[in-house]
Amino acid sequence: MKIYGTAWKSCKEPKGGIEFTTTSAALARKFASPREVSASTPKTNLGLWTLATFTDGHRCREAMQAAYGLIADIDGGSTFDEARAALAPWHALIHTSPSHTVTEPRLRVILFLARPLSHDEFPIAWAWMAERFRNAGLVVDPAAKDGSRGWFVPVRRAGSEYRCAETTGAELDVNGILAEARASARRAAATPSAPSAVSLIDRLERAKKYVDKADGAISGSRGHDTTFVLCTKLVKGLALPVDIAFDLLWHRWNPRCSPPWDEKSLRRKVFQAAEASTMPEGAMLDRGRRAS
Repeated sequence: MKIYGTAWKSCKEPKGGIEFTTTSAALARKFASPREVSASTPKTNLGLWTLATFTDGHRCREAMQAAYGLIADIDGGSTFDEARAALAPWHALIHTSPSHTVTEPRLRVILFLARPLSHDEFPIAWAWMAERFRNAGLVVDPAAKDGSRGWFVPVRRAGSEYRCAETTGAELDVNGILAEARASARRAAATPSAPSAVSLIDRLERAKKYVDKADGAISGSRGHDTTFVLCTKLVKGLALPVDIAFDLLWHRWNPRCSPPWDEKSLRRKVFQAAEASTMPEGAMLDRGRRAS
């Protein structure tokens, strides 16, 4: 399939994007040998690109016409090799982003599609992708769920690691993803809302028992993933408000982490789980199931 995209000279100017055409093979070759820049080159000098088209080249959500790929940032400590292995079922590109370091991996993933996504279809497919990534243990930056997001052009910083690889699985079956999403929505509509049937006090008590049994996150042992999963279970599975979930984690769980999270980072994890997870709200509140 011919792939369309748009490029901008500067991240500061959302208008005037130039549309281009490419193929997955051409993109793989280009990203495998990016231009080299000095270690001090700011990201804002790199220019932006994305695999989507826009009315008059205007990078904004309202002007987005179609997406020809799904793109995500993988943070949270997953290594390049771990992420590449998780992507094996799909046809994808993975490369290190401009802010990547060996000790703090920052990865970017491009999934290729069997057909383009419309403006309205994009958020459904992106949520599907993000959920599959999280199930594979990858921490996805939720900011990328906006289809008008621009991405800094890949570069090789002098003296820094740059890696790129292509996985040769299947292109994403867009029609299948949309059908799955519609079926899930019908099931959700037919199921009474669990949080409304369980009081906040009861939810909080269940959450306390769950948190007290949870292992602490350990740096270097997928601690970011452990934290995101636990946050998701509190704000989605047990339907706790984010502030209450944070307080519970901060006082009862964080001291067991090695090292403990700073307040800003832990709060960010809770908000990421609330915004990005597609776990149904109240999924752990079924009467026949205990959060223990």
